[in-house]
Amino acid sequence: MIEHIFFALGTVNSIKIYDKNSKNYEPLLKHIQERIEYISSHCNFYDDQSDLSHINQQAGESYVTVDQDTYMIIREAKAYSVQYKGFFDITVGPLTRLWHINTNNNEMPLKQDIDRAILKINAQDILLKEDNQVALAHHGQAIDLGSIAKGYCVDLTKELLIKAGVTEAIIQYGGSVAVIGKKKKVGIQNPFKSQGEIMGYIETEACVVTSGTYEHYFMHDNKRYSHLFDLRTGYPIETDMMSLTVVTSSALLGDVLTTVYFNKGVIPRDEDVCVIMNDGRYYLSESLRKEFYAR
Repeated sequence: MIEHIFFALGTVNSIKIYDKNSKNYEPLLKHIQERIEYISSHCNFYDDQSDLSHINQQAGESYVTVDQDTYMIIREAKAYSVQYKGFFDITVGPLTRLWHINTNNNEMPLKQDIDRAILKINAQDILLKEDNQVALAHHGQAIDLGSIAKGYCVDLTKELLIKAGVTEAIIQYGGSVAVIGKKKKVGIQNPFKSQGEIMGYIETEACVVTSGTYEHYFMHDNKRYSHLFDLRTGYPIETDMMSLTVVTSSALLGDVLTTVYFNKGVIPRDEDVCVIMNDGRYYLSESLRKEFYAR
């Protein structure tokens, strides 16, 4: 077994390959790391020189030619934003700017500014042309790919590994995980304990995506404000759920669904999920109960 660890996408990432002669894949792992780092830099909401910032800077003005991966992420994310309108939308950027949750600025925005920001959220205003050109229809609009970039990169890494002949592996980028080949144990973070301490694990050969209100937040007047926004109000969501894990065929889809279900507050009965509540109770869908092992 060989494990490759690197930092990108704002988190520590790990690729484990279990194939015989796994050492032979070291050049491939280095190539994957460079590609993920490249995507991470181009999709960085806070870097003024990134593809994403160039699009946002030119909102209402002109098209911007971007890297192919940036284009593909935006194209897929736009489709999901339209499908789940009101619950998932990558044009949430105006709210990201206002709340400053990921930059540790614990100031509350004004309600009138929040109300104005909501009016700018509309994925239909993302304009796509051939040759990787992207634009936003109106001034002040902004795309934020923080909710979906990890999932895209996990799916891409899985595709590259399989194409290279890898038959058994596990990919983990933050809370987004994909398994190749035989079932693997995928841990679920205990949101009440330190990073890496799990409350249990799921045995699966699919993708496992976990998101939670405990990951990025700030405190104001003894109240916690999460990085997950209610697109109807413009405020961070208020929910009894602390953590939500979805088991699905694609990590990118898992990224979308965790955001959607946090916003809706309702999860379909046939979805493969593990939900940890604010009071420590947890719920497992019927389909996962035979695959879950508590610690």
